[in-house]
Amino acid sequence: MSTNTPEKKIISSWFEKSKQQLVMIVFSSSWSGSTHILRTYLRALIEEFPQIHKVFVDIEEQKELATEFGITKIPTTVIMKEGEVSDTLIGTVSKKKLRALIESHL
Repeated sequence: MSTNTPEKKIISSWFEKSKQQLVMIVFSSSWSGSTHILRTYLRALIEEFPQIHKVFVDIEEQKELATEFGITKIPTTVIMKEGEVSDTLIGTVSKKKLRALIESHL
């Protein structure tokens, strides 16, 4: 993949943004039941943590982005902080555990 692809530019913008604020990227798919559960939890948490930049990536629509991050299972949540990937969570967890993960990076 060329260094100037749209995917590389998107990823670069996420890394840049993570230098100023926490970035949470959720790789998912519309057909995944566990993705729907995680999105429900995240919608509630979005209101609690408006300072986090949240991105939802449908791996069916954005295969290149999923490949760049090495996503093999969904949902996968990637936390970016200070210009790097600081945590990865694979699968669906409780809302309480997801909140604790977010708080641990703030």
